[in-house]
Amino acid sequence: TFEMCQSGQFTELVERRFADAIKHLEARGASAITGDCGFMMAFQVLARKIASKPIFMSSMVQCPIIAASLDPDDDILILTANSESLKPQKE
Repeated sequence: TFEMCQSGQFTELVERRFADAIKHLEARGASAITGDCGFMMAFQVLARKIASKPIFMSSMVQCPIIAASLDPDDDILILTANSESLKPQKE
């Protein structure tokens, strides 16, 4: 759920289903897997441990690449549904 993504924590059942979904997509021939919610960044490390293919759970994984292409004093604007929930994922 969106609330679970914002909290950055899965229940055991959801974590198992998350792993099963990744494995299912790979078994179906996926070359890479992407997510579409910034809050899924909290699960990027877990997803990488499960996946054998490139996996990008959030567009936020692109931030270091974007930052590297800008001047050090430039800012990056991130629009989000809930900045307080996203802050812990900054690290």
